Amino acid sequence: MKALKEKYSRRSLLKALGVGAAMLPILNNEAFGADAGPAGAGAAGSTMGANGFMTRFVAIACTNGIYQTNWWQSGNDLTTGTLLPILAPLKPFISKVLIPHNIQNSDLYNTTGHYAGHFGYEGTLTGTAQGTSPGIDTLIAKATPSLPNALLNLGCNTSNHWFAIGANGPTTANLNPSSVFAQLFSGVNMTPAQMVNVQARKKSILDLVIAQLTTFSGIVGTDDKAKIQSHLTAVRDIEQALTSTQTLTLGCAPPTLASSGSYGQSVSDYPALVAIQLKLAAAALTCGVTRAVTIEMNDDGGANFLTFPWLPGVSQDNYHAIAHRTSSGNPNADKTAIDAWFYQQYATNLLAPLDSAAEGSGTALDNTCVLITTDMQDGQSHLVQSLPWTMVGSCGGFFKTGQVVECNNAPNNQLLTSILHAMGQTSVTGVGNSKYSGDLDSLLKA
Repeated sequence: MKALKEKYSRRSLLKALGVGAAMLPILNNEAFGADAGPAGAGAAGSTMGANGFMTRFVAIACTNGIYQTNWWQSGNDLTTGTLLPILAPLKPFISKVLIPHNIQNSDLYNTTGHYAGHFGYEGTLTGTAQGTSPGIDTLIAKATPSLPNALLNLGCNTSNHWFAIGANGPTTANLNPSSVFAQLFSGVNMTPAQMVNVQARKKSILDLVIAQLTTFSGIVGTDDKAKIQSHLTAVRDIEQALTSTQTLTLGCAPPTLASSGSYGQSVSDYPALVAIQLKLAAAALTCGVTRAVTIEMNDDGGANFLTFPWLPGVSQDNYHAIAHRTSSGNPNADKTAIDAWFYQQYATNLLAPLDSAAEGSGTALDNTCVLITTDMQDGQSHLVQSLPWTMVGSCGGFFKTGQVVECNNAPNNQLLTSILHAMGQTSVTGVGNSKYSGDLDSLLKA
């Protein structure tokens, strides 16, 4: 009788879960554009942070370093004192900023020498000098296989260097906002009321699955009961995240493109192109249609084409010449103004939209790691030590923000590993060249 009861219960359970189990990935994909992973929120490889919301990653790359004197913030507490000019645009988000002082592109440094700055993009996210390993953007996207656009590579001007490295080599940045918009948001026209109804239907299906699982839990053996309880936990994690992401979904709004529907590559078009690419990234993340984004502000060959006629008083030499100039005119003031302009674009068009999308008691920015990078220390030296990188967002509470942390020229590989840990890939022990395995969790983790 016992054997018959167990046989019947298993058959019934599979029949019931044939509906429930098939629906769960669809529900989860529609709710967050993500796969929560078999062990639920917070598990190794999970897309969900400890607070039940999807975590995201953004990497921004801008060539020619930074004028260090006006960026190198002293002291450990960013929330007190005066911010230097380049960091000043981040003031509204300063409690969410983390500066890992003295990060080094170690594999590039030890392969090609100290002064290899213009070759820095390839190792930025890969941890290898020639970009021979997948970047962490690719690894993060692979953890979300149910999301068609899990990785988004955007550019504002690229030519002969690459930032995002996939499993099969360099990935090409998309320079056309119109095609990005069509790819991500074509057909997105649901009203807030319709979205609420969709969420309610998803919740009803989850209620049914939970009821079925609870019923069968009372009639099966101990081993099956443990399995059902584990599945119940996963379902409840989805239910909690579905409920808590409703505010995010209702706040999702694709940006408006220019009436012409196109953005050129000329200097006069550059400010508008930068702004719309950053806005597209923010919208894609808050709408849950992507999980990792890379954005190249300019090519790593020096951005020789770029001048800044919209910045008052800045020399109209090209960006590469200004960054590398040591005399004549006021090169430090020019480079500071340019660096601050870029940071202002990040703040206005990426960070502000992310921070305005509520997620529970926090915002989408709180559940994101934005890594602002550059290929070298500064344009005059080309050094790949003491890289002036800035992080914004705690990635679901993983990173301790509002502070400067001395990293003592730690390999960028270790910072990349910590970012993967923040994104749920806690079993990863290293990125890129195995000589530089390890992480910076003990320094950066909250």
